[in-house]
Amino acid sequence: MKKLLISILLLMSFCAFSQNSEDLFLKGVEFYQQEQYSDAVNAFQQLYDENPNVFEVCYNLGNSYYKLKDMPSAILYYERAKRLEPNNQDVIYNLNLANNRIIDKIESVPEMFYDRWWHSVLHILTPDGWCIASIVLFVILCAGLVAMFVMRQLKFRKLFFWISVVAFVFFAFSFIVSFSIKRDLVRDNEGVVFASTVTAKSSPSDNSVDLFVIHRGLKVDITDNVGEWIEIRLSNGKIGWIHNADVKII
Repeated sequence: MKKLLISILLLMSFCAFSQNSEDLFLKGVEFYQQEQYSDAVNAFQQLYDENPNVFEVCYNLGNSYYKLKDMPSAILYYERAKRLEPNNQDVIYNLNLANNRIIDKIESVPEMFYDRWWHSVLHILTPDGWCIASIVLFVILCAGLVAMFVMRQLKFRKLFFWISVVAFVFFAFSFIVSFSIKRDLVRDNEGVVFASTVTAKSSPSDNSVDLFVIHRGLKVDITDNVGEWIEIRLSNGKIGWIHNADVKII
């Protein structure tokens, strides 16, 4: 398992936090190093409740739960960390380790080529990186438009016109990517099974036909909900209904 994240860069993530939050983070690190993993979970959980969008907190919560052999919780927080930094190799490695320790091993249906391409584009930069790129390109676009109208010589006006066109195209693209990433971060259509054993039904009713059985720690897609029931889809394409209390949303 890849180690806990501890560096000066981590504390920069807490710029919006209070001094108490920084102290609590360091306390969680200390508990983890002393192998007091339950206390580490409590410390990092308090920070997560204050701000759920800090990668280091989600990642270290995953590590702490992994040490406690609580694989569903470890997978839940590794998945939340992965949403914030999709290309982080530490969280990918640890998530694979945790998934190898659950009962269900389900082969995924291969993605279509355009889905793979789009996901690879989304992961070129971090969510913050795409936002920064959008801002920089917007500034270049505005500067190019101003320069185009200020310049007197035709060749410079043409130059800044084309700079503005290129900046606009890339700005529009980066804005679309940023919006897509933002939508993914706030979506609630993925979850992790926390019940020991769950029988998926053919419809949202206890009296309906049993379709398949899944176990704690498995990640599922949530495609619909009716009352206390949710429709789930597995990575192999199977679909069924289970109680929403059996799943925690990523």
